Amino acid sequence: MIIDLFLVTLLSLSAVHLSLGEDCETITLTEPTGTLSSPNYPNNYPPKVDCTVNIVLPNPNAIILVEFEDFYLEKPDDGICFDKLEITDNMFSENNTVPYCGVLDDFIYTSQSNNISLTLHTDSHVEQKGYSATYRSEAPPVFENCPEDITLNGTSFNTTVLWIPPTAIAYISGDDVNVTSSHTPGDSFPLGNTTVVYSATVADGSTAKCTFVVSVQGNEVEVTSTPKISDTGQSRSGQGGLPWYYVFYAVVGMVLLISAAALAIFFSCGRKEKQSEKIKLVKKYKSRDIDEDIGKSEIPNPP
Repeated sequence: MIIDLFLVTLLSLSAVHLSLGEDCETITLTEPTGTLSSPNYPNNYPPKVDCTVNIVLPNPNAIILVEFEDFYLEKPDDGICFDKLEITDNMFSENNTVPYCGVLDDFIYTSQSNNISLTLHTDSHVEQKGYSATYRSEAPPVFENCPEDITLNGTSFNTTVLWIPPTAIAYISGDDVNVTSSHTPGDSFPLGNTTVVYSATVADGSTAKCTFVVSVQGNEVEVTSTPKISDTGQSRSGQGGLPWYYVFYAVVGMVLLISAAALAIFFSCGRKEKQSEKIKLVKKYKSRDIDEDIGKSEIPNPP
């Protein structure tokens, strides 16, 4: 788009002489790219005018680059610019205006905000051909449908999580957007919190990010060879090491084993005592039988 401020000046001053010094009509541009020039360029600009062009981009993260192909204004006198182009960065703030005058080669102005104001002020003495420039904007791409944080229950270290990937859109239509991500839908996530990061980059290097957290909640004790200990390294009993219920079950098991062993020993001793008594009785009865046999053999036969 070519903006000829001279045409606007003629329309506003068609019934009035230029020496009256009436201001040009202010023009506001919102397109991401465009061209602009001083009134009557490449011929000399008129005297006693104040012509303003505002560039206001809808993206609050955008910046504006103005590249001047030609810049020829009245040269300063003792450091004072009588004809000048005043550029205001962020016109909604104060004390951001810088004047430029004289002859500038390869002049590129880069804003720090998404809006600037360019005002050409001329006096009634010396006129030059003014300026011609193109402008463009740079802004990071925009992510649409960035997922919210995801929370779900898991039972292992490999919980599969699904989501709809976000879409990255370039601020300037037609620009290529390179999207990378730390994770993709269908990946496995461990217990705990994991941050997923999507990055989108355009040709000028501007980058946007989309981040969300995947939280997999599960049991505190993991089924592994080593029982899980809390973050402080203490079990619920207040001692370092195994959880309290592991110790409880171990103690109960030990008591049961000792009781079983005691009962086994008790019954074993009882059986041995009974066997010993039986042996004594058997010996006693055998000894009595032998004595009786001996007594019978000692009685003489009658004549």
